[in-house]
Amino acid sequence: MRVLDFSIFLIFMLTGCQSSQSSFPVEPIIETITVVAFADGIKNLDSVQLVDVRTPSEYNRGTIEGSYHIDFYQEDFLEQLGNKLEKHKPVYVFCHSGKRSGEAASMMKKLGFKKVYNLKGGLVAWNKRSL
Repeated sequence: MRVLDFSIFLIFMLTGCQSSQSSFPVEPIIETITVVAFADGIKNLDSVQLVDVRTPSEYNRGTIEGSYHIDFYQEDFLEQLGNKLEKHKPVYVFCHSGKRSGEAASMMKKLGFKKVYNLKGGLVAWNKRSL
């Protein structure tokens, strides 16, 4: 009888611990990733958001197909991020070299975005890739 009581207690404790762990807030994922990982992540654009944060003149010279354009230097940049993007859906962000998009990723974290992936080396690295 004691073994059975202990087993029930153990199951109760393990179940209780698992449910209490799920109540802790999950830390947002903000990560700079390689061209290969970025390309793999944007294969299904229905499940992610692809964002180009370069200037209009840069954007007009070419971008990654399927991207939203939100100019990093616009006064309403943060407002546009909040209005055009879904915070619970992964965001893949890029710029020319990775610096602006890295800053944008940090801003998105502060705005409450859950998963943001910055393209290491930006569009320069993307255009040099061999797929």
